[in-house]
Amino acid sequence: MISIIIPTLNEEKAIGTTLGQIKDKLTEVEYEIIVADGGSTDRTREIAARYATVIDTGHEHTIAWNRNRAAEIAKGEFFAFVDADATIPDPNRFYKFALEDFARDPELLAVVTNIAVIPENARVMDRIVYGFVSLLVRFNNNVLHRGATPGKFQMIRRSAFERIHGYQEHLVVTEDNDIIMRLARIGKTRLDPRLTIFHTGRRAHIMGWPRLLWLWTANYFSFLIFNRSYDKKWKETR
Repeated sequence: MISIIIPTLNEEKAIGTTLGQIKDKLTEVEYEIIVADGGSTDRTREIAARYATVIDTGHEHTIAWNRNRAAEIAKGEFFAFVDADATIPDPNRFYKFALEDFARDPELLAVVTNIAVIPENARVMDRIVYGFVSLLVRFNNNVLHRGATPGKFQMIRRSAFERIHGYQEHLVVTEDNDIIMRLARIGKTRLDPRLTIFHTGRRAHIMGWPRLLWLWTANYFSFLIFNRSYDKKWKETR
């Protein structure tokens, strides 16, 4: 079984679409959905409860904290960590391919994906940046074997997740890259080129690409050098 784990913070605009798509379209694999909410003040928990098991992890925690709390109650052999605004057009095909990857290679510990903005929202800069990010992540996983993820989705064997004690909860961001890098040190990680996760592109569209690229760079090097994020608090995206 796959445990689909989604951390949320004031995601009423996105969470219904994300969860409804899973419920409507994912019919050919066994799964559960757990939403780990970080103290939303909008209707996020109310909406999510129509589709998923919802846990309230309280205020002032990180996304990593929320992911780990959900994993503690999850029942699946595989954990699929998905962002609240993520879109998978054909989830049956998507998850079947991911499960095939794990079945084919017992040493494979994590699968990550290409990333793109949903076509109706995509701008030229979105296509350029996320296309480059996907190529870079593929090279780091499939060639250098160092591990990396573009975010939005990571699917991990439960046994491997527990072996490395999950996400580092002090990391406000970059927790997703960190866990894939740590998994790559004890086994294999892979970007499956058949898989793409789509998202709204809202952060880049609200902040602008120059600012977002600066924050990505600052957070990444802060993580590499100091093992902490440049950002100090989990920030909701409107």
